[in-house]
Amino acid sequence: IKSAIPSANIFTDFNFDSMKEQAEWFATKDVVVAAHGAAVTNSIFITQGTIVMQLYPPGYFWQSLDPLIEQSGGRAIQWYEKGKNPAVVSAMLTREEFDLAGKATFSPPVDEIVNPILYSLGIKRPTNQLLMKLYGTFI
Repeated sequence: IKSAIPSANIFTDFNFDSMKEQAEWFATKDVVVAAHGAAVTNSIFITQGTIVMQLYPPGYFWQSLDPLIEQSGGRAIQWYEKGKNPAVVSAMLTREEFDLAGKATFSPPVDEIVNPILYSLGIKRPTNQLLMKLYGTFI
């Protein structure tokens, strides 16, 4: 992200002492990239136009926070394992498998995080080939 947007301030420390600090942090960001989870509920504090990208572990997909992000004025985008429809994959898991998938450690390819953000900001335009790589063949 830093090489694509040199002026970006990258924060990786999410240790807050108060709810007020969490609210202020989310309210002052243009882009938030976070693993899907309870912390993303702080999107209620985002400002109009904030992009919130949720990262989903392979085999886990539950778009429960997208409406919150969008009702708060933001744009919800996601990263999930490409090549398969994540909703179908998740639906085929047992409850135990689904819960285990939600706790998995994963490392998405950097370009699959950066490019959708750049597209959302209007900095870069995707080609059909890039869209297929990012989103798979089911779109």
